[in-house]
Amino acid sequence: MRIEHYLAAYDQETESFLSFVTGIPAAYLPRAKEIARVKSTDPQAIGSYQLSKEQASRIARLVGKTIESYDRAVFFLEPAQAE
Repeated sequence: MRIEHYLAAYDQETESFLSFVTGIPAAYLPRAKEIARVKSTDPQAIGSYQLSKEQASRIARLVGKTIESYDRAVFFLEPAQAE
């Protein structure tokens, strides 16, 4: 099983999924994990890590993206099984 990672956004009020902001290319994953403060006990970042707006913005910039709006959104570094 191969895992991909995404910067994901959820509605803060309803906790509903809003969107995958961006995929995290494997070359950037080590730095994204540092920014997200992924625990050493989870080296493959299998868990979901809630991010501050600052952390989300830093990860987005790392991969060349911007986050248009922070209103009502909470962000996570999330794993997903690759297709």
